[in-house]
Amino acid sequence: MCHEQGLLGNELFAIDGCKMSSDASKEWSGTLKELSEKREKLRCLIRHHLLEHYARDEAETEADLDRDIRRAKTILSLDAAMNKVDRFLKTHSPRMGRGSESRK
Repeated sequence: MCHEQGLLGNELFAIDGCKMSSDASKEWSGTLKELSEKREKLRCLIRHHLLEHYARDEAETEADLDRDIRRAKTILSLDAAMNKVDRFLKTHSPRMGRGSESRK
């Protein structure tokens, strides 16, 4: 109905006056506790991949070299994800709800 009357500019849409970006991802949302657990899980994965990389430090064949390159790329992407969560946790504090309880 609003669109038919020309009230929408098809750029930004807010019904209740609250404008929100639409790039929210379930993977990067959750409580601070859940994000802390995600950060620790990412640290463990990075540690695991680094230990595997060090154990196979000498690439003997082309396949070993390709596997080491893939592992290095995995480590870099996991590190970037962990840093993203870490930055968020360092710059944000729990939001308070009604009373003195923090919101989940």
